[in-house]
Amino acid sequence: MTGELIPIGNGRFLARVRDNCSIADAFFPSLSLSHHFLQSRLALIGVKGSRPLWLSDEGWRRHQSFTEGSNALVSELQLDGVGVRVTDLCPEGYCCLVRRVEVINHRGDPAELALCYASATGMEDNEGDFRSNTVYWQPARQALVHYRGHPFDNTQEGRTVLLVQPTPAPDEFQCGVSYEKDSAAEDAFEDLEDGELRGNDFAASSDSGVTTAFLWRLKLAPGERAVCTICLVGGRDFQAASEELDRVRAMSPVDLLSQGVHADQRWSERARHNAERIPDELLQQTYVRSLLFMRLLQDAQSGAIIAAPSIAPDYRFCWPRDGAFIANAFDRAGYHSESRAFWDWCTRTQSGDGLWHQNYFTDGRRHWPAIQMDQVGSILWGVGQHVKLTGDRLFADSVLPMVEKGAQCILDRRDDETGLVYSDQDLWEEASGQFAYTNASCVAALCAAADLLQDIDPTGAGRYRTEATRLREAIDEHLRVHGRYVGEVNPTHRHPGRADYDLDISLLGLSVPFDVLGPEDAAMQHTVASVADSMQYDIGGLGRYASDLFQGGNPWGLASLWLALFHARRGEQKAALERLDWALRHRTPAGFFPEQNHRHSGHPVSATPLGWAHAWFVLLMHELYIDAG
Repeated sequence: MTGELIPIGNGRFLARVRDNCSIADAFFPSLSLSHHFLQSRLALIGVKGSRPLWLSDEGWRRHQSFTEGSNALVSELQLDGVGVRVTDLCPEGYCCLVRRVEVINHRGDPAELALCYASATGMEDNEGDFRSNTVYWQPARQALVHYRGHPFDNTQEGRTVLLVQPTPAPDEFQCGVSYEKDSAAEDAFEDLEDGELRGNDFAASSDSGVTTAFLWRLKLAPGERAVCTICLVGGRDFQAASEELDRVRAMSPVDLLSQGVHADQRWSERARHNAERIPDELLQQTYVRSLLFMRLLQDAQSGAIIAAPSIAPDYRFCWPRDGAFIANAFDRAGYHSESRAFWDWCTRTQSGDGLWHQNYFTDGRRHWPAIQMDQVGSILWGVGQHVKLTGDRLFADSVLPMVEKGAQCILDRRDDETGLVYSDQDLWEEASGQFAYTNASCVAALCAAADLLQDIDPTGAGRYRTEATRLREAIDEHLRVHGRYVGEVNPTHRHPGRADYDLDISLLGLSVPFDVLGPEDAAMQHTVASVADSMQYDIGGLGRYASDLFQGGNPWGLASLWLALFHARRGEQKAALERLDWALRHRTPAGFFPEQNHRHSGHPVSATPLGWAHAWFVLLMHELYIDAG
């Protein structure tokens, strides 16, 4: 693994770690809240001279891997006879990241070293204004306290507090600027350059983020190792963070990590059992890793599922569509409680008129308010799939009000002339119109509503079936041209950079997953062949549509996996595996699917990893192997 940001988390605390062990982001106590860190790094003093050698510096040999069956990330580095092993894990049930750092002397002589931790925080999203950030050292808890707010005016206080506790207690620490050198302020990072910290215990209002550092002085005999632990604990205020730290401190760091790994491994037992039916080891590993990754995208308190742990583009919000597909993948894999938690979140966030909006914070607040009707369709379809897979009639009865409001919302948005459902945005959030994909999701939603209502209100169920048939007929009448289907004939508001809406990978939705048309349908096969021919790239792979300009226009792993699913539904295993092979070869070194791969180099582009792509992979494995025969 090199150069990528690797996600770790537990639904309460989500972080991204580089191969040099620096923490790029930390999201807590809600997964769609701020990323908090500007930088967080480790260094050793005494490896080469008296200045800090950062683990991000050149020369280190690096290797990263996950502990089997868990989201525990192990980073191993070595240079000049000194080894560093960092284990990062967010233990289940804690709003906490535990970093266990081992320093090993592989030299033949004793070594005098210092292990350093330094960070710069910008608590909450403050768009470059870090002056309200404050940090201080609390002796009673032997911890750094980070928060955003004026130190003398709590009306400005933010919504998160971070406590950072080193174990054992550090030999030296520093908060912010402790003195001026040659009339220039020396912050904690700069002060580390001479190998000493001056113990300043309070800092606030830095223009570039508040810096902190601490270090341990180590004397290691040949072959000896020292272990230091850094616990980063979050909360909505000081009391919540302090109580969480007390829970963390009730266990030894070793037991906390061990318990966390075992909890992950217990959770992944079902995934590993499913994977035994997959005949290829790489596919087995990717299947288990996909489910573990999807798990850390789900907010443990609300049940919402974010699209990706990404800042640029910013996907750390819940798109109901993406969440519905991830929840459906959970259902297919047998993780019904995770899926149920998402559907429960949907019942709480539905608007009074039956809508779900474009995306949400995980606590249910709307983020972007635009209307995409395929999100309504996807949720109702997913709820119907959940009931089919679980047989949970109590749940089905409980969600009927939500389902009926959603179904009526779909019917209210049909165009009087065409009978098609109008959406203010298409799947790709670029245009308004009556799109094939949107209408396919709505047909599936009406069918799901009919199935759920059948035993309670056969008349109402019959109405929804009739309306689903009419909508299916409208698709056939208005969106079938020359023997195949088109994405849209005449969008209301076109995207300025798009040439046409004729062919689009989302046309696959007519068959997979929404089953409006069977994969054996001749017009559907013609459509799929045309789609595959129109959006191939020289490096292989498929784009969204031929004139795509988002991020320059690139192949999407999601598109290849989607087409592989269609082939798998048709029983065309060879064709499915060919499409799957491209997506597998273009994963990140850590084994994750990016949103896109660069059209020339093949390198990951945009949000990485992407939850929806991993959901498609899980569904593909069930289609090809796990549920086959």
